[in-house]
Amino acid sequence: MSKITEWRRMCPKIVRKNQILAMEIDTLFLVRQNGPLAFVVQDLNKSKPFEVRLGDPHKCTCKCYIITTDLCVHICWIILKKFQIYWADAISFQKGMSNQELRSCISGREKKCKKQSQRRLTAEDDSDFVYTLSRPVRKRFRKIEDSCPICLDAYSRNDIAVVYCKYSCGNAVHARCIWMLLKHQETGSEENTIDNNMLKCPLCRGNFNTVIALKLEFRQMLAKTKMKISDISVIPIHDVSCCFCKTKPVRGNLYRCLDCCSILLCAICLSSEDFRIYHGSHNYAIKQVRVNVLCFY
Repeated sequence: MSKITEWRRMCPKIVRKNQILAMEIDTLFLVRQNGPLAFVVQDLNKSKPFEVRLGDPHKCTCKCYIITTDLCVHICWIILKKFQIYWADAISFQKGMSNQELRSCISGREKKCKKQSQRRLTAEDDSDFVYTLSRPVRKRFRKIEDSCPICLDAYSRNDIAVVYCKYSCGNAVHARCIWMLLKHQETGSEENTIDNNMLKCPLCRGNFNTVIALKLEFRQMLAKTKMKISDISVIPIHDVSCCFCKTKPVRGNLYRCLDCCSILLCAICLSSEDFRIYHGSHNYAIKQVRVNVLCFY
């Protein structure tokens, strides 16, 4: 069966910018997956989540896609970080994928997930590793190359707080991400996904932990480190306003135009049409995560 969308040999500039932004942004969370190709993405800077569907063509409910009908940051984020397709691969910047290409992406992702799930346990003997609610399972090894199933970022830092699936698979998830998932499921419009006060694991879909136990664990983390709930992850919060969307505080990376030093903006507005029109040819600096310096680009 032929594709509806045409094959592109070169990546458009707007798509390349969205790809770069998707690899750098740290305010996106995969809060729900409705199938192998349907995802619900929550942005910290937005009140409502976005629905992303891969197909021919790819679709998203964000304003950027509705206006341009091209790959937005959310679609690029799913393609590059969820399916781990290399940004230079021609598949990564196509408007859509054929059924064979989609099956190839899904099978490649399943192989990586299967390899990750076959990691050995922290204890030498795993004969008593059982999936029961009354008996917690053992924690699994967390490797640097493994990634969080919600924010899709690798566990490259050991100082980021994590929690483990207590009753099913024993895998680690960022504490901040579980907090976002818990808030989304408690306030979501869909059917109640928290059955009997039990949160479902985003990896194995089994019982992760009870809501009461998770909230108690969060309080213990905060008491030990003396920090706020917003500090349980690598995501920074800057006490300034974005010059374009007027959001305050700015969550995630903070950007400054080097030619117009008074222009500060968030990661979302960096790819907006207004910024491309007035500051597209200017250089900019990024205030990196938990580092009080600006890196120039």
